Amino acid sequence: MTTYILSQDVLQKLERKDTAAFLEAISSCTTVIIDGKKTRATADTFIYITQVLKQACDKEASQIKELKFSRCFVNATEQEIIAFAQSLPSSIMSLNITENLLGKKIIPFVQNLPPTLALTNLNLTYNRLDLLEEKDFSIFGASIFTSLSSLDVSWNLLGRKMIFLLQNLRAHPNLRHFSLAENGKSGHIFKAQDYAAFGQAINPLLTSLDLSGNEFHGEIINIIKSMELRSLETLNLANSSLEGLNEEEIITVGQAICTSFPSLTLLDLSHNSLKNAAFILLQNFSPTQNIKLNLSDNKITGLDAMNAVISKEASTARITALNFGFLHATDGAVTCLLEKLAVMSHLAKLTVEANNECDLVTKGLAPSLLPAFQIKKITKHTENPLHSVVKIKKVCP
Repeated sequence: MTTYILSQDVLQKLERKDTAAFLEAISSCTTVIIDGKKTRATADTFIYITQVLKQACDKEASQIKELKFSRCFVNATEQEIIAFAQSLPSSIMSLNITENLLGKKIIPFVQNLPPTLALTNLNLTYNRLDLLEEKDFSIFGASIFTSLSSLDVSWNLLGRKMIFLLQNLRAHPNLRHFSLAENGKSGHIFKAQDYAAFGQAINPLLTSLDLSGNEFHGEIINIIKSMELRSLETLNLANSSLEGLNEEEIITVGQAICTSFPSLTLLDLSHNSLKNAAFILLQNFSPTQNIKLNLSDNKITGLDAMNAVISKEASTARITALNFGFLHATDGAVTCLLEKLAVMSHLAKLTVEANNECDLVTKGLAPSLLPAFQIKKITKHTENPLHSVVKIKKVCP
């Protein structure tokens, strides 16, 4: 698999209708990426490029299966959007049209896609789908999307309009991966009757669901309880504003996740400011499958208190990988925490961030931990030079 990113010099040639260099560059590619941010090219130019791509794809030798047109049609007219849709090669399987701010123009776009198009992956990030009315979301129930296995509608400010979208996607038989990330910041709040509607609308065949960045707060409990996705393997609830949950609510979240998603193998709860409540969740988390858990960036501080929370009960958990992120604690507290984690029989990988002066970084593991763990890798943190990322591997008995 090879990727071609349209360069400025080739773009300038295409503007002059000189296609030789472009056709040669894409002749053996499977993916073509075109970014309109750093160019003054108009929508007409990008439509022409699409037509050239269609001609290339119509040839039996073409290997192109994925197209990305980012920021190419921000100011395009409805007629230009229609021309773009009609020019798309019917042989492509993956289409990424992020950051084009299509708004209501997504309707004529979908209506004019080639009837033989069988997309399996579609990315509509940053397209102002919040401008759609409830009836407009029916376009997502179109037969053109029957083959979709992956759909990304992140950063569209949908708010409670997420429900209308879900209702029109529920019947698609092949949809497995779905992202609704960063759609809850538009000022819209779920109403009491919306929780059940959300759960009833979501496609039951999903194996991967991204709900990160939606600032659910306490609503997350009812949202999780409303869903029953027995095939779901990956769930992202990062940055969901869970910091206000009390101990009882944290316990409920952990239990509800295990009940609603019995096949879950990867859970991301990072960036939620859970603090020490992260360990209350850990103690009351009993998945039925081996699972990888990300608790990084939760402002974890008082490890001494948390060590009292983690007990041998944790040995029944099936957590195979655990990411704590940065631990604000003394060396002794970290060592004590690792000793507690040592009893978690399924735990194989552990990632923490520590201050560069921490003994965990400068001296390695304490002798008492050597039978249970080994430091796999220590690297400087790319964003914070004062922190190091320490990857620790559990030594299997």
